[in-house]
Amino acid sequence: MLIIRAARWSDHAELKPIVDAFAEMHSRWDPGFRSRWLGFTAAIFQTWLQASDEFHLVAVRDGKVVGYTSGGKFLGNDGIHLFSRRNIFVYTLVVAETERGQGIGRKLFAAIEDQAREHDAEIIQLNVTTANTDAKAFYEKLGYVSGSETRTKVVQHVKRYE
Repeated sequence: MLIIRAARWSDHAELKPIVDAFAEMHSRWDPGFRSRWLGFTAAIFQTWLQASDEFHLVAVRDGKVVGYTSGGKFLGNDGIHLFSRRNIFVYTLVVAETERGQGIGRKLFAAIEDQAREHDAEIIQLNVTTANTDAKAFYEKLGYVSGSETRTKVVQHVKRYE
C-alpha cells in the first residue's frame, strides 16, 4: 500500500540515495548543476523542513520511502500572466528508479494539487530540464503545459566546503 505523507527529518537516510541519484541525473544533462548543488545533507534537509512557506512530501510503500516532492507557496509571476497570482511552485519530484512506472509520481502530484487547493492557489508551476523527455511527457499527461522557457547562465560558482 502506498501512503503519501509529510516528510520528516528521520526520512533523510532513505531519501538521500534517491535525491542524490536525481542530482546525478541532472548533472549529466547540465554539467554546471553539480557545482551549484550543495548536496542533500541532513542539516540542509532540516532547514528545508523548517521553511513555513514550503511543503515536503514522501511516498512510502511497505514502510520504505520510495518518492519525494517539495514545493513552495508564494505570489509570483507564472510566466503566462502579467499579474501576480497565488501559486505553488514544485521544486522537486523524484521517485526511486526501481519504483518508477507504478503511479507513485501521479499520487505525489495529486497530493501537490491537494496542497494547492488547501492554500487557495490558482496555478501550479514547475521547471523541467530540456533533456528530461520522460519528465516532460509525464507532466503533459497530467495536463501541464509549457508556459515559458527558463534560460540559465552561471555567473559565479559556489565554493563547496566538503
